[in-house]
This record gives sequence, C-alpha cells and structure tokens, in this order.
Amino acid sequence: MTVTETDPTDSAAPSAESAELARLVREEIARRRISRQALADMARISLSTLEKALAGKRSFTLATLLRIEEALGVNLRTGGQGQPAAPAASDVAPDTMGAYARSAVTWLEGRYLTLRPSFGTPGGLFAYLTTVRWVPEKGCLGFAESGRSDSRFEQAGHVSMPNLSGHIYLVTNEQGQYRLAILSRPTIDG
Repeated sequence: MTVTETDPTDSAAPSAESAELARLVREEIARRRISRQALADMARISLSTLEKALAGKRSFTLATLLRIEEALGVNLRTGGQGQPAAPAASDVAPDTMGAYARSAVTWLEGRYLTLRPSFGTPGGLFAYLTTVRWVPEKGCLGFAESGRSDSRFEQAGHVSMPNLSGHIYLVTNEQGQYRLAILSRPTIDG
C-alpha cells in the first residue's frame, strides 16, 4: 500500500508542533534559497499541500513530513537542529560523478532560467527552464531542460561535481553521443 499525504490513517502533528515544523521548513527554504514549488517538487508533494501546512491551515502528516525531511536532508522532528537525516545508500553519487553527498548539494536543487546566445540569429537569445533535482533511482543529481522553443533539442542527464574541479558538469549521453555544459561553481563571495 502506498501512503499519500491525504491518507486518513496517517497521523498528523498537533497544531503547536505543526506551527513549529512550518517555521523550520520556511527557515530551511530560506537557507537553501529555493522556492516552495521547488521543495514541493523535490518532496513529491503538491504545492497546495505544502502551502496549507506552512500557512497553518493543515497539520503536517507523517508521510508529508518524511518526504520533506528526505528532500531537505534534515530531521525536522527533533527540533530541526540542522541534523542530517540518516543517509541512505543512494545518498552519495557514484565516484564517476564526483562522489558528492546529497546533503552537500541540496543548495543546487531548483529551477533555473537558462539564457544562451542563439547560434543562428546574431544578437538573439534563447531562454528556457533547467530543473536540477536529486534522482533517487540513480543516486545523483539530474537535470532536465523544458520550455525551449526548439524542443527537439531539449536535454536531460546527470550532474557531475568532482571535488577537485571548480566546475559543475551537466552531462547528457544519448546512444553514446555526449553533450556537455560546463558551469563555474559559485565562489565564497557568491
């Protein structure tokens, strides 16, 4: 049986505890500089469910809370002291992608507006959405482009972040054909 956030058999937190949980979740969202939509996507819950719980209109169910904790990599039920949740075997990317831990890359998860020059129109720009999220089945960050006017060229793949490199690599491999985007990592100054 799959438990959903609306399962009536699922226990809900008391309202005082729920208000504290909502505060902790808002704090984690701000700390990571992600949107509520990005958190809802990462936790595989609806934005409506998240919004209602954060506004105090609905208590967090255990299933919703567990999904949020997994997405954020923290244990909110012990006061949210930034304590990492127990790592699962798939919470570390393979060595070939940089062996990064999920908890170390949550800041990168989200939706990004991508701008690049048009190669066919001088002075023209292409704009589209790039979403980066943890892919549990693969045990690494994945990315996907969407909203491109040239949709047949949309790419999706994995994110490689070698520790010794100052770059983030977005890698697509389709039938042996590689495409690569190299991004500089932010410095300590932002």
